Amino acid sequence: MPPILELIRKYFIEPILKGSGYNPVNTAAYAALFLLALLMVVKIFEKLRLLEGFIGTRKFTLTMVLYGVMAGLLRVARDAGVTSTLLLVTPMIFGVMTAVFLSMAVASKLLGSPLPFQLAPLPSIAVLAVLGAPQNLRALAYILALNLPLIAAYIPAKQKSVVALVHSQYFDATATVVAISQGYWEQHVIPRLILSIHPYPLAAVLFMSLKSLVALLLARALTTPELGWKGELVKGILTSLGFGTGVRDALRATYLV
Repeated sequence: MPPILELIRKYFIEPILKGSGYNPVNTAAYAALFLLALLMVVKIFEKLRLLEGFIGTRKFTLTMVLYGVMAGLLRVARDAGVTSTLLLVTPMIFGVMTAVFLSMAVASKLLGSPLPFQLAPLPSIAVLAVLGAPQNLRALAYILALNLPLIAAYIPAKQKSVVALVHSQYFDATATVVAISQGYWEQHVIPRLILSIHPYPLAAVLFMSLKSLVALLLARALTTPELGWKGELVKGILTSLGFGTGVRDALRATYLV
């Protein structure tokens, strides 16, 4: 087998087929693909003038949270064996979500209303019906308790998109921390390294703090007059990404899948 094909098999194909998680090579490659896709989406939105006047509103922020929930639900459907399609495995699921995201934005443009874009994530809630009864409500209770302070922060916050982005990454961190405490393992390289620190409670606090701090700095950097709606769009996409991975971890720990 040629060296390049061997590299692809070892670092990309085998981790997907075996569910062995991420390694430095595929992590770097997926990060590069995500950045390219992000730039492409922003360019398409700019070229087609999609969701004008809607991006940056509170309803847009809420909708992006729902897209994250949708991604998490679809991903956990694969984890639970509801479907065996590889389209719901990273990195393919990024392509699926991007296609839905763009097509619904275009549909909203054609219809002159953001409703198609807003309503698209809602049918994914049906995944909960096929997961059965929750098996570990204690895990869900822990996650919700850890998130109450940030949920409350939405009420007085003027910049909802900033709070949403920080909360998405904090939620992902808390779901990861609780899931690992219930016997799951972390698939991502850097989080796995941080969470291997002993004692585990110290590692958990460090992980949640670092993710939240990075998210806050990123949210502030994207909230500038120069970036305008583009910054709001990127914040929305990153918010979806955080809630997507967080919802998956939370549901896996709750339904034991």
